[in-house]
Amino acid sequence: MVELTGDLPTISFRDVKIQRRENDLVAGSFGRGIYILDDYSPLRTVSEKALKQEALLFTSRDALWYIPDSMHTDSQGDFEYRAKNPDFGATFTYYLRDGIKSPKQDREDKEKKNIEKGKYPLYPEWKSIDAELREVEPTVYLIIKNKQGDIIRKVKANAKKGIHRVTWDLRFPSANALGTRPGFFGDSGPLVTPGEYSVSLYTTASGKTTMLASGVNFNVKPLHQKNEAGNVSPEERTQLILEVESLRRHVSAANSQVKELKDQLKSIRTAMDRSTAVTSDLENQYQQLREAVFTAEEILNGQPSRSGMGSVPASVSGRLFMIEFARANTWGITNTQKQQMGFVKDALGLLQPTLKNLMQNEFPALKEALFNAGAPWIPSGPVKEKSDKID
Repeated sequence: MVELTGDLPTISFRDVKIQRRENDLVAGSFGRGIYILDDYSPLRTVSEKALKQEALLFTSRDALWYIPDSMHTDSQGDFEYRAKNPDFGATFTYYLRDGIKSPKQDREDKEKKNIEKGKYPLYPEWKSIDAELREVEPTVYLIIKNKQGDIIRKVKANAKKGIHRVTWDLRFPSANALGTRPGFFGDSGPLVTPGEYSVSLYTTASGKTTMLASGVNFNVKPLHQKNEAGNVSPEERTQLILEVESLRRHVSAANSQVKELKDQLKSIRTAMDRSTAVTSDLENQYQQLREAVFTAEEILNGQPSRSGMGSVPASVSGRLFMIEFARANTWGITNTQKQQMGFVKDALGLLQPTLKNLMQNEFPALKEALFNAGAPWIPSGPVKEKSDKID
């Protein structure tokens, strides 16, 4: 038996209704309120025989394609009440009979059963404990594919036993460089194209990836079928937005590289101050690298001294910010935004070779020269100005 709780209170329910269009189950409790189980259709296929399988992935209802309103609020106190809406996107329901466990969890479960039988286990070997300490936690995830079989998204899911639900937000993965601040639209990619998709359930445990449940097909449908005059089709819009997302990926990578180079400049300065060798030539190289890095940062993000001082020259990030507002509608990209895309591409075409040369040639050469001159070794990431004190 599988218990469905959903944070329900332990109380009797006096009325149950079915919303047939959406397959929602609405239940009224005795004096506690109204509860809604969104899309109860997976329960129709649950049986004692089915629950004996290792994993089940149930069919999903079609997902509506639109842009949720996130900048609007309307409240008149207790005069108007609205419950939380279901998560936006395609919601998938799946079942794990035993859950996916790590070797440590397997060992502990077996030990508990033996203890209940009065059989107390011996302490495991040190090699086993070391292996458990190095073990990566097992993961369960859903893989979304389009009609052509291309992987669109991996959605993280719950690895514990029981029935679970997870919602895909109908978006591509984020193109932001790791460790960087998200853009105006957050750390998520653009909306996918409406159409046919499939979802499969996978797990990765102990370095091995296994399919738990094969693909289930579902549709992503536009909320509004009629296009406004002058706009593009959803398919054309997605292709244009993916071009913008490619620019976001490269600009974000460039910003991340500039940040990494600035961190290395601090480390190089610390190493130079600790070196006892005469380093006049190295000081000149260091100064040239500083100028190159700050010039690249100015191209990307503008002059810091002119920030908030009225009209300023356009930067790469500033142009991209204006272009990305095409994500806020389903209309498409304006001619002005297309023109700005050309400016960003041209700037990146000049900037990327410079950053590549700094990261692969100029900085490593200076670090090696400093080390040969007696300075401490310099790691790639940021370091403390002083080493940790050891008492």
